[in-house]
Amino acid sequence: MAGGGEADFPLLFLSYAHTPQEDSTDWQPDYWVRRFHNDLSQTIAKTVGVPNHSDQFFMDQNIKVGTLWADELVQKLATCSVFVPLYTARYFTRPDCGREWSIIRLRQDMHVSASNRCPNIVIPVLWRPIKPEELPLWARNIQYTHESLGSVYHSMGLESLLRLRDYQDAYRRAVAALAMRIIEVAYGQDRLRPLLELPRFQTLPDAFAAAGNPIGTNAPVRIAVAALDKHSTMAPGRSTVWYGETPEDWCPYRDGPGPEETPVAWRAAAVAERRDFTARVSVLSMRSEELNSHATPTAPTLVLIDAWTTLDERWRRLLRQLDVVIQKKPWIRIILPWNKADLETSANSGALRTGIEESLGRSLSTDRITSRRADPGPSDSAAFGPAVGEAIRLIQAEFMKHAEKHLPSGPYPSKPRLRGPSGTDGRGVREEFDGQR
Repeated sequence: MAGGGEADFPLLFLSYAHTPQEDSTDWQPDYWVRRFHNDLSQTIAKTVGVPNHSDQFFMDQNIKVGTLWADELVQKLATCSVFVPLYTARYFTRPDCGREWSIIRLRQDMHVSASNRCPNIVIPVLWRPIKPEELPLWARNIQYTHESLGSVYHSMGLESLLRLRDYQDAYRRAVAALAMRIIEVAYGQDRLRPLLELPRFQTLPDAFAAAGNPIGTNAPVRIAVAALDKHSTMAPGRSTVWYGETPEDWCPYRDGPGPEETPVAWRAAAVAERRDFTARVSVLSMRSEELNSHATPTAPTLVLIDAWTTLDERWRRLLRQLDVVIQKKPWIRIILPWNKADLETSANSGALRTGIEESLGRSLSTDRITSRRADPGPSDSAAFGPAVGEAIRLIQAEFMKHAEKHLPSGPYPSKPRLRGPSGTDGRGVREEFDGQR
């Protein structure tokens, strides 16, 4: 991905909350946003010697007439080198802004599951002062203040510096600092991968309304693994190269030689931890909470299943029980990694698909298994991360609906009484009506 010359790969994407005409005192809504966008673009273009045009420095008002705007937004978000959101309290209430963040998070999920690291391309701009508690929990981890931007920027926000004549020097200082940081990220060696498959914009979740863990950091998410290990009796056509000492060591995606390989459970854990959850990895067994039909939910749960376990009689009994029990546990979802580069799986796909249907048929028919088109699950490690992110979003929402609710400790207030105009509590009126019944 370039910060360089390809029009399809914009150097930056400016994300902001549109101002309705009726809410603006300016002759043109978002005039000051456009002014900043132009100043920032010119500063970057002069510094690195790239053309200053809309394809390099994307802002949605640059979309050409007749273009399918949602498709254009997704394409730019899926490939941009730097994502620049303008922070205001209103920004975090706008669903379309939340959908833009969802695409960036899809890219992050894809990158972290494929490489076990995640470069940050988000460079926020404090457009108007905002309280930390007005930010989603996961956004608070992204640095949006720095001494190079100046103390006035931190207290007043960039829009005020731009509007007020007395603060033009402070404004230019902040723009120069932001431009240098954007150049550093856009031309850095570690860049966030572009999305390979573009989602439809309106089907994306609002990342601000479904921001992962809404109840505070370190809440748990359970990751249960159903997989063979290298000591298992392998079905014909299967080798032990994909497995380790325990099911947690299962590596269905082989992105590097030997010790560089990352077990799929820990790839999923990395995605969960980016959403401020604490991942608890375990092996699925008869004692697992997931197989107890009467257990009260303790955490949203993701079950990672090796398709080859459906050909193993011991595992098949567990999977059939799981298939029945989770129909009443919507906070549990299944992912079946299906690596297209695994020649053993491809050669035995017919038997494996039959095994999945026989062991997990209910879950297939009720969409409790996260699948990709005709495949039972993610076909490579890059697709695995977004699949985990979406599954966590769904199971967290269901867990919040079904988990036990605990009232705060301490004395409870008495019921309020409705008082009449004289300040009495109306008992005489109630008794009069009681007597007429």
